[in-house]
Amino acid sequence: MLHTPKDEDTLLERLRSQHLEGRPMRDHLYEIISYNGTKLTPTKLEWMYYAGMGEITCQEVQEKIHSAAKELLRKGHLVRTFEEDNGWKAIRRIEHFDDLKFGYDSNREIIIFDFIPSDTMPDPIIRPDKMHRSAVARVKQMIEDKRAFVDQPLRLTQGDIIRPIATNPNIVETRRRQIDFNPPGP
Repeated sequence: MLHTPKDEDTLLERLRSQHLEGRPMRDHLYEIISYNGTKLTPTKLEWMYYAGMGEITCQEVQEKIHSAAKELLRKGHLVRTFEEDNGWKAIRRIEHFDDLKFGYDSNREIIIFDFIPSDTMPDPIIRPDKMHRSAVARVKQMIEDKRAFVDQPLRLTQGDIIRPIATNPNIVETRRRQIDFNPPGP
C-alpha cells in the first residue's frame, strides 16, 4: 500500500512531539535490526508505547506508515540514530531531524551527538555513514544557505571538543543577533 503526503506529515508530527511535555513517554519509532541474533533483511519498524504502570508495549507499524517512514528516511527528515541491544532484540531509534544535535568534530566532520545528564557516562556520538547521507546533506545545505549556525566549541563529557551546529531557525537567529550585538557604552 502506497502512502500519501498526509501520512508523511502525520508521522513527522507524531515523532516531532516526542520531546514535548505531557505523557510519561511519547510514542517512539524503532527499526528492528535483529531478533535473537538473527539479522533481519529487510528490517522492520515498530512503535514503542507507554502502556501504563511503568510498562511499555511494542507494535509493528502499518504498511503505509512503514512506506512513509522509509521515504522520510531517504529525504533526511527522519534519521536513524542510536542502537540498543537488550539481548533478544537489537533496535535503532528513528528520530525527527529537528530533534537531533549536529556538530563538527575536531576533523571538521559532521557528527550527531546527544547529552547524557551525568559526568560518569560519555555523551553518545554517531559518526554518520551512508544511512545518514541525506541528513548530513541537509545540514551542509543549511550551513551553505545560512539557515544553520556553527556555534562556539564545547567539551563533551568524554573530553571531545566539538562545535555544535544549530539547525533550529529560532536558535540560529538568536545566536546571530547575540554575535552582532554591540551594547552601547556607559
